[in-house]
Amino acid sequence: MTAFFKPRILFFDSGVGGLSVYQEVQKRLPDCHYLYCFDNAFFPYSEKSEALIIERVNKICTHLDRLYALDLIVIACNTASTIVLPSLRQHFSIPIVGTVPAIKPAAEYSSTKHIGLLATKGTVKREYIDHLIEKYAQSCRVEKIGSTKLVELAERKLRGYPVDLNEIERIEVLEGPAGRVYGTSSLLGAINIVTKTPQSSSLSARIESGSYGYLSAGARANIAQGHWNNQLSASYTRSDGYLRNKAGKLSADYKTSKAFYQGNYNDDQIAVNWHAGMSVKDFGANTFYAAKYDDQFEHTFKTFTALQAENKQGLFHIRPSIYWNRSMDRFELFRGAPQKYAYNYHRTDVYGVNLNAYFDWRLGRTAFAAELRQEELVSTNLGEKLERNHHIHGTNLDYTHGINRTNLQFVLEHNIILSRFTLSAGIVAVKNSQADMNMRIYPGIDASYRIGNAWKVYASYNSSLRMPSFTELFYSVGGHKADKHLKPEELSALETGVKYSWSGISGKTSLFYNRQKNRIDWISDGTLDANGAVLWKSVNFGLINVVGLESSLRFDFYMLMPSQRFFKQFGIAYCYLNQNEEEHNGVTSKYVLEYVKNKMVADLQLNLWRNLDLGLNYRLLHRMGNYIDTANQHHKYATYGILDARLSWNANKWTAFVAANNLLNKTYVDYGNVPQPGTWITAGFNIQM
Repeated sequence: MTAFFKPRILFFDSGVGGLSVYQEVQKRLPDCHYLYCFDNAFFPYSEKSEALIIERVNKICTHLDRLYALDLIVIACNTASTIVLPSLRQHFSIPIVGTVPAIKPAAEYSSTKHIGLLATKGTVKREYIDHLIEKYAQSCRVEKIGSTKLVELAERKLRGYPVDLNEIERIEVLEGPAGRVYGTSSLLGAINIVTKTPQSSSLSARIESGSYGYLSAGARANIAQGHWNNQLSASYTRSDGYLRNKAGKLSADYKTSKAFYQGNYNDDQIAVNWHAGMSVKDFGANTFYAAKYDDQFEHTFKTFTALQAENKQGLFHIRPSIYWNRSMDRFELFRGAPQKYAYNYHRTDVYGVNLNAYFDWRLGRTAFAAELRQEELVSTNLGEKLERNHHIHGTNLDYTHGINRTNLQFVLEHNIILSRFTLSAGIVAVKNSQADMNMRIYPGIDASYRIGNAWKVYASYNSSLRMPSFTELFYSVGGHKADKHLKPEELSALETGVKYSWSGISGKTSLFYNRQKNRIDWISDGTLDANGAVLWKSVNFGLINVVGLESSLRFDFYMLMPSQRFFKQFGIAYCYLNQNEEEHNGVTSKYVLEYVKNKMVADLQLNLWRNLDLGLNYRLLHRMGNYIDTANQHHKYATYGILDARLSWNANKWTAFVAANNLLNKTYVDYGNVPQPGTWITAGFNIQM
């Protein structure tokens, strides 16, 4: 199911106690979008008057409905549910679900007919509770024990979960081709992190420091007023790096500065969102791009902006957007020495318009989308020779080469959502101006069926393509030789699996098969360039068939063993890949042949004392293939295991932590020819206001 068509469910509470309700609902309805709102400014509700609670809950829920067009509201608060449900149901046309003390099941299961009701003072004295007792527990003796301290203890316990509700709305992981959702560049999958816009004015700041001269600091301010919301954030990160070149100078240092602004306007009729941002990064690349040269350096400058709107009324929902991204890059084969090798300058502009729309009818939800994207590159060495040079800002040089291409894409999709069965099917039609490519069609279908309350089986078939990058097409300098006649990569993927989630235990196992055509990679066959460096060539591999297995299992000990607090969570995951492309004798690839064949990850979360948590993470990785060192020698990738640890104190409005990465000080090469750092320590502090 795509991100377009998932029902939006709001969970509302005065604190975070409602997270326990959300967790159970999410297990049974995993294919929904969830929002969690906790009114901690009015906490606890039990001490407030009924009139104030009704007014406040109605106001907050109305505001959130304007922002997100809700499909269901869950009042995950006993006190609020005993007061506001009638008022909310009169105000909203969508379903309103309350959570009230479980007097009915208690009366049914009790053998002694003596029931203790533990709740806040405000809850136990409500007339609503008396009606429940009268209706369902007339034959029982009900002891009503009210305590405000009770909810405070529950809040303290639940805050042990590492959930930052102010920053993240949801994280979407799409495995396999995701062209129907995120475009045709998402060949092997996509990760979409959706930030949550705070609904009230707030201020937060963080600072971290650690080994290798590491320092990172950032701040965020949000101003919310009526229908308007504006947020501004900035951060700075630097490090001396952990590698030095042959001359003894730092060659993996970096400095990064970022600034981001986002705003939105929401009312009953329309939602408008806009954002703009920039990032500047300088970093030593050591030998990453070419093994022979150990003092490489790169400077990047990126800006981006976008505007999106969506109507909230009517049968058809339309979401148009417009965007523009600019990336500028300066690559130095020899840091600070253009006289030894001229710097490479590139500037890429990507801009486009996008239109998404959907409508609901008797047979489900139908959606369609269209996108027109233009990519323009000017460079000192990438692309074709320009008829007219373009000046490089801040220098006395010109861009002499360039290329542009246009991508046109259409999407049609239909979704059927029943009580236990879901089906999503659609096609993507793509035409790119590069090499006069004709329109190509890529179909996809996803289906799932829920067995009982705990099990879910699913299967999918999807296909997509990826156009070669400008670097793969034209980068023929510094030990590289590109091919401007590369064909697009194409992928067809089959997957089937089963998921389980119940009472604190969740797991997943899936089998998948990928058929990759024209996979693009950089390979070395031992040829050297004119300067004696290893020559890497961009090529299209033929057919590559990949078979894989993924399996994971997670335990939530707070749910399995609620009487203890020490053990929080434990999870373990394993992935296996096997591809039939034989390792060519004397050939080294950067991507295709050097794939991860076996990977295991395990993590354990512990609560040591009060708000003091310890997290342990171990990963074991086995990569196929080999790499070339600075002396042009080939080495097999060695299997390695890495242990990380993080100790944190999580208070109400602040967090402090200390983390140790590669705790066992393992020496290893993960990718390319760059040795990875040994043990390194960081510590930091985060405050929310």
